[in-house]
Amino acid sequence: MKVGISLENENGLYSNVCKHFQESSHFFILDIDKNKIVSSRVVPNHVRHNGKEYIVADEVLKYRITHLIADNVGVAAQKRFVQTNVQVFKYSGNVKDAIDNFFKKNMGLALKKTYEAMPEPKFVIATGDCAKGGAQADNLAIRIIPAEG
Repeated sequence: MKVGISLENENGLYSNVCKHFQESSHFFILDIDKNKIVSSRVVPNHVRHNGKEYIVADEVLKYRITHLIADNVGVAAQKRFVQTNVQVFKYSGNVKDAIDNFFKKNMGLALKKTYEAMPEPKFVIATGDCAKGGAQADNLAIRIIPAEG
C-alpha cells in the first residue's frame, strides 16, 4: 500500500496535514507493507491549482498512491481520487498522529469528521466489510441499507 499525506511544509513527519489539499506545498509518500513503513519520502508539489484542484490530485497520483490523508479536498479532486480508486481519509492535525491513527485503524474519527462536513442531505456509500456493518459504520452509528444489485 502507498499512502500520500498532504503537507503544509517540507518537514514530513513533523509537519501538519495541510488544511486545504490544493494548497499543499509537499506530499509525504509512505510505502507500507504488513502495517510497517518500509520507506518514506517528502516530495514537493510542483503545481498550483489555479482553480483546478484536480491538477494537484494528478500531481500526487504520479506516486501511485492507494490512500490519501488530507484535510479539505475539493470536489474535482475527490472525483479524480474516486476514478483512480484512491481512498481519501480526512484528518487535521500533525502528520505523526495521522499516521498513528491510520495504523491503529482508528480512522473512524476521520470518517466521522468527513461525514459531519458533508452538506445535507448526507449519503454514505460503503463497500467491502463496511457494507456488512463493519467497525467504521459502527463508529458513525449509521443505518446501513444494502444495495440490490
